[in-house]
Amino acid sequence: MSFNKVIHHAVLRDLSRIEKGLRAMPEGDTKRAGEIARTWDHFNFELRQHHEGEDDLIWPYLKSVGVDATLVDAMESEHQELANALSAAGTAIDGVRGTGSAAAAVAAADAVAEAEKVVRHHLEHEETDLDPQMATYVETPEFKAIEKQLRTRMSKKEAGWFFAWLHDGAGPEELAFLGSMMPGPVMFMISKGLGRGYTKEIASLWA
Repeated sequence: MSFNKVIHHAVLRDLSRIEKGLRAMPEGDTKRAGEIARTWDHFNFELRQHHEGEDDLIWPYLKSVGVDATLVDAMESEHQELANALSAAGTAIDGVRGTGSAAAAVAAADAVAEAEKVVRHHLEHEETDLDPQMATYVETPEFKAIEKQLRTRMSKKEAGWFFAWLHDGAGPEELAFLGSMMPGPVMFMISKGLGRGYTKEIASLWA
C-alpha cells in the first residue's frame, strides 16, 4: 500500500457510488439530483488537486532524477484524456442537476461509467509502471519537500475534507496505512474535526 494507492482507491469508490446513485435516482427527484451533483463536484475537486500536484511538481521531479521520461509524458497525456472524459460526465450530470430526470440520470451514469474506464486505465498504468520507479525516491529529502509543497496548497478545511474523504469507505489496509502517517490524535483531529463538513455534506449522502 502507498499513499498514491489510497488516493486512487478513494477515486474509484466515488465513481462507483456516483454511478450507482444516478442509476437509482427516482424520476423528478431534484433534491437527490442536487445531492449527487454535489458529491460529483467534491470528487472532481479532489481529483483535480491530485493531478495538478503531479503535473506541476511530481512529474518534473521524476524526470529530473532520471525516471523514464516517455513514461512520465504518458502520464501527462493520460491526465488530459481523463480530464476530457470527466468533463463529458460532468456535463451530463449538469443535465440532471436541475431537472431530476431519471432518463438524464441514466445517461449521466453511462457517462460516469465511461469516465471510470479511462480513470481506471490511467491509475492501473501509473501503479504498475510508474509507482515502482517512484518508490525509489519517496523517502528522499527532495520528495519530502515536494509533499510539503503539496500540503501548503491546501487550506485547513481542504486538508480536513481530503483526509475524511480518504477514510470514507476505506478498507483495513488503507486505514492501516493512513494510521501510520501521523499520530492517531492528529489524524482524528484532521479527518474528524476539520473534516466534519465532509461527513455531514458528502459522506452522509451515501449512508
